[in-house]
Amino acid sequence: MRVGVGSFAFRWSIGIGDYRPEDPMGPEALVGAVAECGAGLVQFADNLPLHERSDDEISALARTSREAGVAIQLGTNSLDPGHLNRQAELVDMLGADVVRIAPGRHDLQGPKDQVAERLRAAGDLFAAKGSLVALENHFLLAPRDLAELVRRADHPGVRVCLDVANSLANGEWPDETIATLAPHTGNLHIKDYEIELDPHGVGMHVVGTAMGEGRLDLGATLDAVPDVDVIVEHWLPKTRFADHAEARRLEFDWTRRGVAKVAALAQAKEQGVKAQGVG
Repeated sequence: MRVGVGSFAFRWSIGIGDYRPEDPMGPEALVGAVAECGAGLVQFADNLPLHERSDDEISALARTSREAGVAIQLGTNSLDPGHLNRQAELVDMLGADVVRIAPGRHDLQGPKDQVAERLRAAGDLFAAKGSLVALENHFLLAPRDLAELVRRADHPGVRVCLDVANSLANGEWPDETIATLAPHTGNLHIKDYEIELDPHGVGMHVVGTAMGEGRLDLGATLDAVPDVDVIVEHWLPKTRFADHAEARRLEFDWTRRGVAKVAALAQAKEQGVKAQGVG
């Protein structure tokens, strides 16, 4: 069980939506930040798309990752064959062993058997390169639907990227999401959250917290899933910082703390399993 960091842990440093810092974090800087936070694995996602970079930039990123001792995984949001072919080229250049995909609505249109066939084709493409396809439960894809897709695809190279908190948007608590997707999981996204009452009494809000400060039972989550790579993310609210310097400081702080907590519990789980096996 390796502990890594997803590029969404540095969404404000990279820039997202209309929030654009003067000196945005690029791919090589992200690798350095992940190493500084104590992790040996980084997963690039949609907020820092590598397919838009030139081959020279990708080659430089590969050198940087080797020098930093940080392995790379890929993340994208499309099952388009041409797009996946470019991802396959990136797998070759970067040695990525996981390609996490958050498929859009258009990717899932059509008869279920046709969608399953597209997934099998993706599984074949990346399995030939020693890489796993991991489909993420995102805001638009409910866990039960994702589980059905993976079962229907029935391909050893097509698994689930289980995000513990995304499916709150589907009206589902993390323990239900975990129970549904754990048997199919090949990659895990971990983040913590809290539910805050509106100060004016107008409902409530789901907000991100630093790992261990919210509602997520991290230990129970790690116990419930297979021994897969764990990718640390967080939802640092924009209301928590006054300027970009503070945003960067908090992103580093929350990410370091998340990596340390997950790594400690993962190590304890591993030692417990070994001890049980010896006994």
